[in-house]
Amino acid sequence: MARFRLINCEFVNASSFKNNISNKAQLLYLKMITSADDYGFVDSTKELINSLTSNEKEFNNTISLDLLENSYNSALDDLIDKGLVYEFVDNHKNKVHLIRHWFYHNKYGKGMWTNYKNFMEQVYLEKNEYLLGKKPLKENKTKETKPNQYNTNETNINELLEKVEPTDDIDEEEVDKLLNEFKER
Repeated sequence: MARFRLINCEFVNASSFKNNISNKAQLLYLKMITSADDYGFVDSTKELINSLTSNEKEFNNTISLDLLENSYNSALDDLIDKGLVYEFVDNHKNKVHLIRHWFYHNKYGKGMWTNYKNFMEQVYLEKNEYLLGKKPLKENKTKETKPNQYNTNETNINELLEKVEPTDDIDEEEVDKLLNEFKER
């Protein structure tokens, strides 16, 4: 896992980020970025919340620990509700979080690693953003083509015979011979 993490200033300074979530949610989001693996998975969110809670309790003795912990838990809920973080539950009922816009902040690189390949199967990446579900198939934008005039499954052989005309290079007998060979296939 990389030791350095990047934070996209445009993303965290955007009014949609600053004005739509609480300060505690913003702080938790930034702490999650620093604790994520190479693909943006965070399995230590509970420890981050406990750390933030105890630090705040230490500097402000008048607020109860339970109230602070609920405050940061609601900040996590806010991040999930606003679609900034996805939550997964592993086989042992542990919660793992994925930072949806991970690749807005950090880049792909060699040697990237995660423990959560099973959760990677539940998301796909589009324009540097994780989205839940399977990647939709792209619409088939093929040109409209006429049926293959030489495909006997699509065209009646009699219609083919009517369309064939002798040319100056090939005489009528040659055309008949080619048509008979075609019919035998």
